[in-house]
Amino acid sequence: MSGSGSYILNDRFLWSGFNFMSNLEITSYDLSDLKFAIVDNNDFSRKLITNILRTFNIRNIYGWNHADAISGLTQHSPEILICDCGFPSNAGLKLVRYIRQPDSPLNSSIAVIMTSSLATAARISQARGAGIDQYLVKPLSPTLVYQNIVRCIESSRPIVRIPDYSGPNRRTIKSCAKPSIQEERRKG
Repeated sequence: MSGSGSYILNDRFLWSGFNFMSNLEITSYDLSDLKFAIVDNNDFSRKLITNILRTFNIRNIYGWNHADAISGLTQHSPEILICDCGFPSNAGLKLVRYIRQPDSPLNSSIAVIMTSSLATAARISQARGAGIDQYLVKPLSPTLVYQNIVRCIESSRPIVRIPDYSGPNRRTIKSCAKPSIQEERRKG
């Protein structure tokens, strides 16, 4: 594989971030000016996601554990949040619910990509009900992270504001009830 850059080993291949885009058949976006936040209690996961985002030339990346997330999100106002669900305490789900409250001081229209090692229909439904935009099952790969970012950009849902919720319309996600490709891959 030619090119320079950092190499990330995932479950299938050794990948160079600079050659990554040529193999995808999805729209290429300049993400360099977007602000991303990563919330995960696992330092390794935060660093892995940070490295994946840097290969897409993203410069504004902030990361915190769940306990420091609200102050970090308030200070930096990112456009996209990649947040671990925080199993077993569900801290990530609680954070998303807080963000989606109408009286929350945080940006309730922020795009949220929830990460988790669990891909059960109940877990996905619970995350959808909290107000996530995308659900990404670990282990993560650069391809899946990029595809989920693109889905947030291209398929943003209308923002609804009702007494107990402010965020993307939760009723327009049809694919969340179906098992993800990753869940099928793990079974087979």
